[in-house]
Amino acid sequence: MITRLLICGLIAVAGSASAETAEGVAAAARTFAAPPLVVQVAKTAGTNSWGDLLRKIGTKGEYMRPFGDDNPIATFGLADIRPNVTRETGIPHKSDYINLWGATDPETNKFHPNFVTLVSEDWQALKDQSKKPEVLEGCANAKCFYIDQWLFTVELDGSLRRRGDKYSFSHLYVIENSDGRVFDSGAIQPFASDDQGKAKFADLLKKWHAFEAK
Repeated sequence: MITRLLICGLIAVAGSASAETAEGVAAAARTFAAPPLVVQVAKTAGTNSWGDLLRKIGTKGEYMRPFGDDNPIATFGLADIRPNVTRETGIPHKSDYINLWGATDPETNKFHPNFVTLVSEDWQALKDQSKKPEVLEGCANAKCFYIDQWLFTVELDGSLRRRGDKYSFSHLYVIENSDGRVFDSGAIQPFASDDQGKAKFADLLKKWHAFEAK
């Protein structure tokens, strides 16, 4: 499961704070979303819409501690899965996630934001996308998905993270079954250009700005 988590940019739900403490910790962590801090981290974004989006994630997103209560890494996240099904059903679907990542202070339980990730996945029924022996064997008697996945990392000021002179984003495929076992993964060829990545990123931002969190 940790392989799947890493592929997804740590977006999948791997666990959360215990039932006894989750509500109180989440309430304290949400204090990060106070307007002064949101304005401060978004002041170079060039538009109030980025600050509004951070505020939406912080006030409406689910609070998670994916590595357990002893690890300070934490996230607030929103998810949009269409249709609203689980992997176990074997039904093809699309899923988008936006997460604000950071660390929770163990003394105050306040959340300190660091960066944002956006993940967009298209879960298709595996057909003939792979001829690798391990895939053919693993999926011979199981429902398997071919997942087309985009992953973006965004700075707190709303700019897409760069690696040298290139934008830092990934366009990957993942082949896994309905039990979550991964049989293959890698970069989708040919590699997406900066222009393709920026266009996809812009589409996702537009979608999340308009998203009505429940």
